[in-house]
Amino acid sequence: MDLKSLYTIVIIIMATIIVEFYKRERDKVTANLHTNNLKDLLTITALEYKHSHWDPINDNEHELVDKKISSLVNSYEKGEIQSSVLQKKVYSLLKS
Repeated sequence: MDLKSLYTIVIIIMATIIVEFYKRERDKVTANLHTNNLKDLLTITALEYKHSHWDPINDNEHELVDKKISSLVNSYEKGEIQSSVLQKKVYSLLKS
């Protein structure tokens, strides 16, 4: 076997390994994006965005919403409330 054939075989094997690795990583990202947590994450992010752009003059309401957000997230992380309840409460905070 000459050197040219050996290089060709090595390049084909390396390319196959790289393509397979890329497919696995792409599938992991796709699977993570389609979970139910994405909806919760987007809702909480929207609430935080709305919360950060409020008028700084009204600090009492600002602190109250901040405490509500913290308590909801803590309850969800502890497993005290389900994601559907978290979703409804965060959505009601977004509406107000």
